[in-house]
Amino acid sequence: MSLNPFNERVLSRLHGSKITKKHRKQAVILEAFAQCLIEKGLADASYAAIGKYAGMEPPHIGYYFSTWNSMLDGSFRYVIAVGQEITVEGIAAANTPFEKLKAICDAPFDHLKRFPEHVAVLAAFQLECSRQRTYRGTHRSIRKQGQRRIKAILKQIIFDSEKTLKSELDLSSLSIAIQSLIVGYATEWMATKSSSTTKAQGDVWKAVHTLINGAVEKQK
Repeated sequence: MSLNPFNERVLSRLHGSKITKKHRKQAVILEAFAQCLIEKGLADASYAAIGKYAGMEPPHIGYYFSTWNSMLDGSFRYVIAVGQEITVEGIAAANTPFEKLKAICDAPFDHLKRFPEHVAVLAAFQLECSRQRTYRGTHRSIRKQGQRRIKAILKQIIFDSEKTLKSELDLSSLSIAIQSLIVGYATEWMATKSSSTTKAQGDVWKAVHTLINGAVEKQK
């Protein structure tokens, strides 16, 4: 059994080079779980319901995920890995530091456009972060990884522009501010879908660009 190249890369993020048939079956179930979650809600995402989406009997679901919580945890890890892969793809396709930063801005919207059912999993993840310390640690780790990526790109943008950060600012704070803008816009769009993907991406990029312009000045 093999998945499409994108899903294989996602699995390699989770399991390294040793991807097994079991890992691939679990990925199919986790996608079915996400679809079930967004259509039926958390309370009705039973093994029987998930099995209908996966084309599998409930005992088969139980073979790959012995508990419902293990499936929920697996779905969080899988969907986060999907988001990371989309981000990395966008950065790799970009040619300039500004294009790389825009790819980061676009990534959450590209993710949910390609996999709209993942909205439900991400919402459940936020809920569990408020309840469980373990997930809060995972959340912090993801945010810090993103901040480091933004910081490295910002450093190159500022260097290429022959400008400098204003004295009261630093790259870490600016990276956090940019990430917060992206997350805020993406969360609002995820909840309301009040505009098209393209417009939402344009709005967040305009806000980030404005923030950067206000943070730099000509070298003295």
